[in-house]
Amino acid sequence: MTDTTALIARLGEIEQRANAATPGPWAFKEHANRGFILSQHVRHVNADGVTWHGVAYLAATNDCDERDGEFIANARTDIPFLTAALRDSLAPIDMVLFCPKCGVQHIDAPDERTPDWTNPPHKSHLCHGCGFIWRPADVPTNGVAATKTKGSRDGDAIAAAAASLAREAAMREALVDALTFAEHELRLREPSGHPEYIAYASKAVNSIRAALEQTP
Repeated sequence: MTDTTALIARLGEIEQRANAATPGPWAFKEHANRGFILSQHVRHVNADGVTWHGVAYLAATNDCDERDGEFIANARTDIPFLTAALRDSLAPIDMVLFCPKCGVQHIDAPDERTPDWTNPPHKSHLCHGCGFIWRPADVPTNGVAATKTKGSRDGDAIAAAAASLAREAAMREALVDALTFAEHELRLREPSGHPEYIAYASKAVNSIRAALEQTP
């Protein structure tokens, strides 16, 4: 697979050459006295405001194959067309992104950690919520608030994500309540309970609480 950075650089060089060349369209045809000629249609307005059209000869040869000439002539419009299409295909893909670690929606924009962010094409994203970095695809992507189009059967991704976060928060709260209750029961049973069981249960409760504290 061609490196995207190298491809964009090469594309810029091709566009510079195309922009510097004589404007098109060009034509390639046989001339009675000059063999085959490469020409440009020109439009000129004189000082009196009179417009006239003519042909400017760019090159003439008796050795060029007609098929080669057609290729050269059409390259003047084919190359700009292809470079524009390729540049469009290289543009980052707009996506509704959510951090896989904390679930916060990711929108590509400057924040306090990246105040000078200009949003160049990129594949990896930095979560503004927890600082986690992840790559949602192997092509450049752009986190947006919402997509510009929607299918007739599409669901609301943002609403679904918000509901999922709410469920996770509720489950987390319930787990914290259960841990608090377990810790309370352990303290009550510690004087009379089996020491090894009490120690094992306390270690398990402490491990779960520590994991919860490390999770955003």
